[in-house]
Amino acid sequence: MGVATRTLLSATVVERRSLPSRGYQYKLHIVSDQGELSVWHKYKTFQNLATTLTIQLLHDGITEIPHGFDLPRDDTTVDLPLLNAFLVAAVETDLDWGIRIDASTVVYKPKHRPSSSSSFSFVDRKASMAHHDDATQRVLVEARIIDARVVRVAHPETMNEYDVVQYCLALETRAHGPMRIWRRYSTFSSLATSLQRQCPRMRHELDVPEADLRSSQLSASNIQSRIEVLNQFLLVACKTSSLEWGIRIDADTCVYKRKVVDEPRIGVVLYEEPTKSCCVAETVSLISAKVAGFRVGARKDAAGHASVKYNLQMDCLSNLGGICTYSIWRRFATFEELAKSVAGLAPHIPSLRASDDEHHDKALVQRRIDALNHLFDVLSACDELEWGIRVDADTTVYKHRVV
Repeated sequence: MGVATRTLLSATVVERRSLPSRGYQYKLHIVSDQGELSVWHKYKTFQNLATTLTIQLLHDGITEIPHGFDLPRDDTTVDLPLLNAFLVAAVETDLDWGIRIDASTVVYKPKHRPSSSSSFSFVDRKASMAHHDDATQRVLVEARIIDARVVRVAHPETMNEYDVVQYCLALETRAHGPMRIWRRYSTFSSLATSLQRQCPRMRHELDVPEADLRSSQLSASNIQSRIEVLNQFLLVACKTSSLEWGIRIDADTCVYKRKVVDEPRIGVVLYEEPTKSCCVAETVSLISAKVAGFRVGARKDAAGHASVKYNLQMDCLSNLGGICTYSIWRRFATFEELAKSVAGLAPHIPSLRASDDEHHDKALVQRRIDALNHLFDVLSACDELEWGIRVDADTTVYKHRVV
């Protein structure tokens, strides 16, 4: 049975509980394109997500990390508004992440794209080459807003309800006919921002008001005036031959406005996975590391002792391949060398005992696994340190310094 994937619309922490010997857990209420779900997660889930998204932003050249990503290292001082502020910031980023509900269900927040009923549209100005032979693509001919409606939504932090406007966007496509979708104002403001970055000389023609109408401004005349502004923007975005962008209709379908050129060019499209290129150097950044087990070698030394290797599993972020995991086997001496190389560079770096008694003793091996995991917890959390572990001849995983 495959994994069921749902598209995330909103995520809110609504409750905290304490379990004996397991610490705190947080109840996450999720609204997806297929209904509502709830799941309990430990605080480390949110910490790992914040770390992963921060690394992705740094890889994308974004140095202004959202304030909500700065989570405490333990949850003794964590309250629900703090976690909800992080979730709001995570949903608003142009990043790709997901939350597992159970063994067969993942709720997925897409990268640089909206869900089928999401209130925003992510546009990536650094997206990869757009392939014209994708069967799920629809080429856009015209886009305009033909209707609007006022809906009541709940604030993700306070759960107070308020009114917002949704706009009906009519899309005329080549060979696939008309399509209609409802989107909130932030869809169009995100698109405008991305297109202005793509074509700075057209900043004025592609300008739209930054904020949507407030609840006190939701009169028919104000909404109609906003529709006229957005339609003028969409007219320019559709008719300008040098622009390329897209809007996702659902999990399987995108509508693209193409550049008018003889061959494909790099432009603004939605959710195009980067492809590896021989001219682009791969950078792999460490997210977390854990020693998950050990194995005993078949060969023995003169004293009859078999060598032991430890399995290090590293969750990483590659600038070419995205989130990935490397699993390598190394002797204890490898980790000793790492500990010695960083000793004295930062306070409280634990030391490892010499490996002169490397033999298959389960109690000794378990003590070493515990010591290694403590070492990696400290090394990963120390912002001042920068170090790396070679995976193979072509790949090294780096833990980067945080400044």
